[in-house]
Amino acid sequence: MNRKAIRLLLLVSVLTFLATPVSATTTGTVLDLAFIAKKAGVIFAGTVDSVRYGMDPAGETALTHVYFGNVVYAKGGPRPEALTLTLRGGKTAKDLSSVVGQPTFESTKRYIVMAHADLGSAKNMYLPIIGLDSGFFPLVPDSSSGVACVYDRAFRPVARIKQRHIVVIDRLARGPVYLPPYRDMGGESPIEILPPSQDPRTRVHEGDFLRALRDLGR
Repeated sequence: MNRKAIRLLLLVSVLTFLATPVSATTTGTVLDLAFIAKKAGVIFAGTVDSVRYGMDPAGETALTHVYFGNVVYAKGGPRPEALTLTLRGGKTAKDLSSVVGQPTFESTKRYIVMAHADLGSAKNMYLPIIGLDSGFFPLVPDSSSGVACVYDRAFRPVARIKQRHIVVIDRLARGPVYLPPYRDMGGESPIEILPPSQDPRTRVHEGDFLRALRDLGR
């Protein structure tokens, strides 16, 4: 591994640590909904109109600008200007850089995002999403009804919201799994994973999820 690659790996590790609460710096940590919603300055659902790349004002850091349309707010809105999320990492003439744990966005796809109010700036090192991919939920239209259903960061369907956490269905799971809680999160598991055999056949839709986040974020 060359020196440039080593420096990039160290930078990514430091940035991930700084962007995530101290209690959530363990690899694979998922923060519960209430914790994220209360920390977020803005919560919204939006469809990606375009993804563009650039540099920060100092010309030192590659950035990704994600432009959203058809935005619905649960917190921190509406806003007079178009909503743009600015993320650390991106494409330059020579390199492609990214931050471990930070989600990526695709044009025409729809997402629910919980982020800092400034949507990404030098103040938060251009890591605006609360808990990185813990504050990121893809929306996928149901194959029969066409209604947008919520998925978690691992693209598992969300079956229900249970108090402060989500319940997801994992087709590879053989039994229920409860991720360990953290001291500052009320002692409740941040996510409950069920196997297909225990699937309640319910799915959380966009509107229901936004209403729950609005209540949890107060």
